[in-house]
Amino acid sequence: MGKNKEDNAFRAIILTAAVIVIISAVVCIFMLFMRGKELNVKPADSDNEQKGEFIGFVIPAEDKFCSSKEQLDVSVSVKKGATAYAMISGQKISLESSSQSTDGYEIMSGSFILPKAQTYSQGLGNVAFFVTYDGITQICYGGKITVNALSQSENTNTLTDSTSSAELLTGTTKALVVTGAITDCKEITENELFFNPTYGNLVSGMTDYVTAKIIDFDDDGKEVEFYKLLSGRAVRADDNVRLIDTNSVMTYNSVSLSSQPSSEGGKIIMSETSRVPYKLRYVGQSFTKGYEKLPYNVKPFCAEAVDFIFENTVSFSGSLSDFSDGVVSGVTVSLNPDDKTLILHCQLKRPGKFYGYIMEYDQSGNLCISFRQPVRSLSELTVIIDPGHGGNPGAVDYTEKYREADQTLAVSKHLAAYLSSAGATVYMTRTADTEVSLEQRRLMNQQIKPDLFISIHLNGAESKSKNGTSTYYFTPFSQPLASFINNRIVGIFSDCYSDNPDMLKNVNGGDRYYPFFVTRTDVCPSVLIELGFFTNELESKYLIDPAYQQAFGRAIYEAVGDFITSER
Repeated sequence: MGKNKEDNAFRAIILTAAVIVIISAVVCIFMLFMRGKELNVKPADSDNEQKGEFIGFVIPAEDKFCSSKEQLDVSVSVKKGATAYAMISGQKISLESSSQSTDGYEIMSGSFILPKAQTYSQGLGNVAFFVTYDGITQICYGGKITVNALSQSENTNTLTDSTSSAELLTGTTKALVVTGAITDCKEITENELFFNPTYGNLVSGMTDYVTAKIIDFDDDGKEVEFYKLLSGRAVRADDNVRLIDTNSVMTYNSVSLSSQPSSEGGKIIMSETSRVPYKLRYVGQSFTKGYEKLPYNVKPFCAEAVDFIFENTVSFSGSLSDFSDGVVSGVTVSLNPDDKTLILHCQLKRPGKFYGYIMEYDQSGNLCISFRQPVRSLSELTVIIDPGHGGNPGAVDYTEKYREADQTLAVSKHLAAYLSSAGATVYMTRTADTEVSLEQRRLMNQQIKPDLFISIHLNGAESKSKNGTSTYYFTPFSQPLASFINNRIVGIFSDCYSDNPDMLKNVNGGDRYYPFFVTRTDVCPSVLIELGFFTNELESKYLIDPAYQQAFGRAIYEAVGDFITSER
């Protein structure tokens, strides 16, 4: 009995001690949790997703529908020591530090007054945050902002929002207005749709008329609706365009022309009665079939002039005879009465020396066109580097151990370091393993308007024997940059395969035309590099080797230098 009493007492002591330990642990965890909440400025919700190496969260993170002239508040969590600003619809928003934390981040905030409501809702695009740290700028996107249309009581115009498919072909005239920042068109050929580099990106506010609906496929092969337009092109039926009803008969456009000198090259200014779409013509440029038998390959780019052809236009006044800049020697204006188009014939100072253009409406509603000027040195260069994928692995190597997203980021960081050290202004679409949509990557071109856009990828194929490098372009004036990059990368692999004739014979895939989404921009030369085949056992060993990743970054950097030197 005595022995049992001693055992029971001992068990009671152990049990009491255990309870005390458990209670103490719970209290400590609770205190640490509360202390962490006090110190952490990052909200404990979906906004707390890490956006990059030196960006925490952004607000607004979700899409928002707003009233006219409402104040939009924006915030971004950044690494201490970083600088930041935001942009929406081309307007810059200054950000100032609003709070700090002990975790190495601070919140920077600002506000923006949204524009006046129109007769149709206005898509302003995503809020973009630009964060610079240690010489590199990363862009991160928040929610998409839409300004609601005028209410029925406010709207005295005959135009109203409508997306009714049933009414589309019943006799009521349907107009289509571009509302998004990224709207490109397809060519219609025998009821097939193709991307055409002479169909320039449509500007928000341009209007056309719908004649039919067409089912086509997007970049992922999924069925999507397109609107066939009176101008003969097709545009995707998404939130970058809106259908509007009008009770009036379509009126033709008349234009008043003038120019404005500028230290950055000058502007062509068009005061229009209607915001009509346009096409391009690269005068003197021949196109050939190439990769996948697509017909828009150029070798080399050698256009003597660029024509801007505006639809549904019957008259003009004014002159552009005194316009010239570092790229264009003069502009002549003419009308084609047969197809009712206005043609701006822009003669290039040197054949094949064209770097894109910026087309946008100013605050007075005038359409302004300016031409990108040549960059004379790396220290004057602004470039966006786009490491492919992120948030998803992309291709994987033959062992399925290494991911494309990680290797493209490594090469991109080397390229960024080389360019930054030479004085270039460098933006990166991502600096960590974060997801960035294709729309956001291309939207950066529209907002930043860099001199060059370079997207870096690794290739993959079912055949494990496929190898070689290729660089892709969409606009003809991007071909020279693609050629320089391809040649530099071929040089690296040629050394690697000098004693391997089977690999050597396929190493040069060339510079190729292909309508990759991120390259479909007129703002600047834009290319997508497929460094090599990740699915090839030998080639993948070079692609994952840190020393070769640095060499690839160096090669692209040197190719950019080649391009700049050639344009002087």
